[in-house]
Amino acid sequence: MKLKLCIIGFFFCLIAAIGLVTISDTETPIPLPIDGAFSIQGKSNLSNNEIYEMIRDLSKTEKVTIYKPIVQSSGQLKYVNFDDANNEQLKSVPIIGMYYTLGEMDVDSLKPLTMTGLQTVYMAYPWYIGGILQFTGTLRILLMGSIYLTLLVVLFVVRTRQIKEGVIRRSLGLPVYDLRREYGISLIFELIMMALLMISYSSFLGNGFLTYSSKLFFSLLITNFILFQIIDLITFVLFWLTIQIEKPIEIIKNKAKNKLIFVVWLAIISIIIVVSGIFLQETKSSQSSINIQIQNLVPWDTVKDWRRIEFLGIENNSAKNGEVSDSDGQYLQIAASLKNLDYLYIERSSAYVPDTSHALEDFSKQLENDGITNPEINKDLIYINQTGANLQNKVNGTNYHLLDNKIATIYIPEKWKENQKSIENTVVAEQFIGTNYTKEELAVQIIPDGEKIFYFNEDADIDHKNKDIFPMASVADSKDNIVVVLDTDKMIENNKFSLASNILYKSLFSPEAVKK
Repeated sequence: MKLKLCIIGFFFCLIAAIGLVTISDTETPIPLPIDGAFSIQGKSNLSNNEIYEMIRDLSKTEKVTIYKPIVQSSGQLKYVNFDDANNEQLKSVPIIGMYYTLGEMDVDSLKPLTMTGLQTVYMAYPWYIGGILQFTGTLRILLMGSIYLTLLVVLFVVRTRQIKEGVIRRSLGLPVYDLRREYGISLIFELIMMALLMISYSSFLGNGFLTYSSKLFFSLLITNFILFQIIDLITFVLFWLTIQIEKPIEIIKNKAKNKLIFVVWLAIISIIIVVSGIFLQETKSSQSSINIQIQNLVPWDTVKDWRRIEFLGIENNSAKNGEVSDSDGQYLQIAASLKNLDYLYIERSSAYVPDTSHALEDFSKQLENDGITNPEINKDLIYINQTGANLQNKVNGTNYHLLDNKIATIYIPEKWKENQKSIENTVVAEQFIGTNYTKEELAVQIIPDGEKIFYFNEDADIDHKNKDIFPMASVADSKDNIVVVLDTDKMIENNKFSLASNILYKSLFSPEAVKK
């Protein structure tokens, strides 16, 4: 029994450790005890203080704890508890954004907020999925399958050591196995293991028992506990069948043929061999991706403290009589406030006909009318701002700059220099429409082939599986790009609405820009 408990303890801790890594890879909302969240967007006919009072009343009536993240003057995030917050803390904080909750909350309780003109969305976090997180992804499924199969084999071997005792008990008219005693001891032992692991995780890593990550870990422990009971039951059934099939006298004399044990061993070992082969193949295929990711850590280190920002509450209102709409004005105002601050803007050209598209003759004709005679090369055309150019120079050793005080500088690889006119027309059509700028505001420089550009794209497909479908959104880097460095500050001053919108939603912002 001691050997069985040691085996159970080892495998339980091993699987819990793998689950801990899985949970650490899962994006958790905030390091606080929460189980849901709601967002607020739009404009209200009440003041901010009145809205915050409504949220404070909501917290009391629904008996839930509500947290709101705010950015302090230092640029650091702070989570304000409405039970403790005062009006001074929230005075200058916009009402739009995310609010995190602890406790059961009725969606209808948010109706008073919507009646003021706001839009609200509530969602409860599904902590109960923690048990299946360890089985997400091919490698994890194969790894966990191998571990559980190994556990099954080891526990079955431990049980077969008592096969003679089982035969003797059967001959005496007793159950072949003292299931109540043996199962009860292992059950209590596993429950104690669960409790100790849960207390340890919540105390040192989970920031308390009620946080989202702690609940995920608890769900994972429950799942593993159930799987352990199933495996224990399977080993008992195999043990019982062995005694029923084999002749008692042959078992006692160690002359049993053990046909069932042989079949079980053969089946399990065959499965383990197949799983191990697939696991090895998957590991090799992912190793190259891991190596590339390690290489990409160097450029990412230059922007390790930079953040993407989600701007809520900017409504898309249409412009009238050529005037600037409310949303365009907000985009321009925010983008203009970023002048002389560092943010990384990088975007690809859309002036080409996708290979998967059909019936786009009108679009092709429009490109021709704009003087874009070679749209296929625009798949490799990239727009970046001066900060983006500086970062590329730092990580790739390039030399991208704004030249001759122009609005845009085009860097064309040697292989594309024959298409210079089409490239210039592309930049004018995509960037200068709606402004007073002309082709005279362009500077052009021919560069050697093979220069690399890094996209700072956290969602990149390292293996470039979707490169042909999503040229930029699916890759981490590429070579031989046509790089256009934009003077975004001057373009924003000239009311370039679409650029302002793209900057806000597609840029990485430095800590100083986030603070601003």
